[in-house]
Amino acid sequence: MRFEGLGDLQKLLDGMKHQIKQELSGEVTLRQLLTDEYVRANTNFQNFQQFREKCPYPLTENDTQFHFIQDPSLNLFISQHSDFHDWRQILHDAKEEYALSRVKSYFEDS
Repeated sequence: MRFEGLGDLQKLLDGMKHQIKQELSGEVTLRQLLTDEYVRANTNFQNFQQFREKCPYPLTENDTQFHFIQDPSLNLFISQHSDFHDWRQILHDAKEEYALSRVKSYFEDS
C-alpha cells in the first residue's frame, strides 16, 4: 500500500472501520468463537468437540443465542476446566479473541 497523504490514510482507516463494524455486528455462532485453537489454549480440552461432549449443558455448534445461557452446572464446568470463573467470562474472552482475529484478517487480506 502506498499513501500520498493523510487523506489517503484516513480513507483507508474509514473503510476498515466500516468493514470491521459490519463483520462484528452480525450473528456469530458458538463454533466461530470456540475454535479448536481457542479451546486448546484456554481449557483442558483439545478441541471444541471434546469440550462439547464433556459439557453438562447441551451446546450446539450453530447456536447464536449462547450468551443467554445461565446454567449453574455450566458455570461449574467452566471453572473446573479452564482459568475462567464462569460461562460469561469465557464468552467475553472468546469474543475479544474473535474480534481481534477479524481485524487481523483485514490486514492480511489487504
